Amino acid sequence: MGSEKKPELLLLPLPIAGHMTSMLEMAKHLLDPVAGENTSPFSITVLVMNVFGSSSREISSYVEYTTVSGLDIGFEFLPEVDPPPNAADLRAGVVLSIHVDSYKTHVEDSIAKRLKSGRSVAGIVVDFFAAPIIDVANELNVPSYVFCTTGAAMAGLMIYVGIDKTIDANFLVDRIEDVADYVDGFDIPGLANPVPPMSMPDPFMDKNDLVFDWFASHGRRFQKTRGILVNTFYDFEPCSLRALKQDNRFLLQNPPVYPIGPLFHQTNGKKNHNHQCIKWLDKQPPSSVVFLCFGSNGSFSTEQLAEIATVLDRTGHRFLWSVRSRSNAKFGYMEDTDKEKVFSSNFLERTKDRGLVWPSWVPQTEILSHPATAMFVTHCGWNSCLESVSLGVPMLAWPLYAEQHLNAFQITEEIKVGIKLTVDRRNGNWVTDNELERGIHCLMDEGCQKGRQVRENVQEMKEKAKRTLEKNGSSLLSLQLFKEQLIH
Repeated sequence: MGSEKKPELLLLPLPIAGHMTSMLEMAKHLLDPVAGENTSPFSITVLVMNVFGSSSREISSYVEYTTVSGLDIGFEFLPEVDPPPNAADLRAGVVLSIHVDSYKTHVEDSIAKRLKSGRSVAGIVVDFFAAPIIDVANELNVPSYVFCTTGAAMAGLMIYVGIDKTIDANFLVDRIEDVADYVDGFDIPGLANPVPPMSMPDPFMDKNDLVFDWFASHGRRFQKTRGILVNTFYDFEPCSLRALKQDNRFLLQNPPVYPIGPLFHQTNGKKNHNHQCIKWLDKQPPSSVVFLCFGSNGSFSTEQLAEIATVLDRTGHRFLWSVRSRSNAKFGYMEDTDKEKVFSSNFLERTKDRGLVWPSWVPQTEILSHPATAMFVTHCGWNSCLESVSLGVPMLAWPLYAEQHLNAFQITEEIKVGIKLTVDRRNGNWVTDNELERGIHCLMDEGCQKGRQVRENVQEMKEKAKRTLEKNGSSLLSLQLFKEQLIH
């Protein structure tokens, strides 16, 4: 059967790194033929928005990367929509939500055009930021699904908050920061331990903030879909996944939940030998390097960078540090760092034989999979957490924004595959030099019992992550169940 006659599955990702990658990896898995089939029963088209904060260069790289895969994945670029006129006065989560919401008409036109021509649309999978599109799909009688690039705990929290702002008066105080000093924690469905106030996600720190309303609205729409796909796996978040299916605090019956992770671009042992970071790692002893990287949007003040440099100088450990800078605009893109201007020549000279400060993008998964990498100082973006666990690298958690503080709580207190730094959230997520040094020594030195336990835990979770997408693995079975729902 030619691809033009196949039912078409539409994907609507948020076109930024952490969201686009995982949805495209899902697409590749969905198009893998199952037993008894030679080809996939449907084709996939990615609807591409150019939302505020996305980069045309970044989008082009994903299109090129997917095209060379040879899979039946096409791209349709939607007409551009202007960002909100007051974007500079709003928080990033609000800007993204408003901008994506303004694409509803273009998505509706795209779907309607297909239906009018007689094309069979198997469904549409939308990024959770694009939850308003669920209403469009439902009005057109097209099955809708939401894809959570976050974990199951964050997905459940969005649904929980979306049910009713006043569902738990203790939890939904006006400003969580105001009660942080005398409230021990909040009981969140799916988490075994109370969540400390300052570990709550950014969108839920203030219920009078527009970003709270948007995320609550997104969560309410999850229950209007045919299914919730989550980039996680059962052994990683068993309590949160059970809660999404069984916890009566959600009040309504959730649609089917499909844990389909860990989804990230895996190198399968292939190394980019041309990248300078990999060449440098090839010369280092096994399990000797502290890797520091803070995602596609993580940046620090000059003062904090100086503190980090002081610690790396003082510990004596080998290190690979990806340092990027943000342009001056409020939502500016990340830029390469002029390390000669940022760091003292003394620091660079003293550490040149055991450290590499890299001022640009780095191939993170290849670095994490390299035998020389011993630990990962991370912002705790969900993709980074999944990559680190799947590749067996313990984490030192330094959350910065979005839901990363909740992620850090999960990986350190619930799953115990990392150690959390004491982060002064009221002071721009500041970490002192002594605190960073403590964390590095705990994961690098054999004398730290907690560090040894974390290293053992992450190796066990690595094996579980590997099995989950192999034959009869829990995530592979979830993908198969989702695929069967699409074609029946």
